Amino acid sequence: MCAKHRLIGPIAAKLSQRNLINLGLGVIACFFIYGICVALYQSIVLGKITVSTEFLIFEIIYILTYFGLYYWSKNNTPVKINNATENEIELQFNNDQFGKEFINLNGEVLS
Repeated sequence: MCAKHRLIGPIAAKLSQRNLINLGLGVIACFFIYGICVALYQSIVLGKITVSTEFLIFEIIYILTYFGLYYWSKNNTPVKINNATENEIELQFNNDQFGKEFINLNGEVLS
């Protein structure tokens, strides 16, 4: 790996994995978005909010952090696995030069 992705690559890869923890964090973000919408409705239509302002600020910070880290990790993962079967694996490289070097180093294995 290049020097840039040696440190951030593994972190971004872990954050962008599809697993139950990330799924759960996404579901929580969806509930928080719903809660913000309810609070906005209460504020605009009913004229009062039943949820504390501190909790609304926490929800907004959580959502911005979650989606910010999600998109950051998707953009900074140097190698992505697009498709994997028992006999084949399809990789996508963010850097064309790195992909070509990978093919050169693993040419006889890839044939």
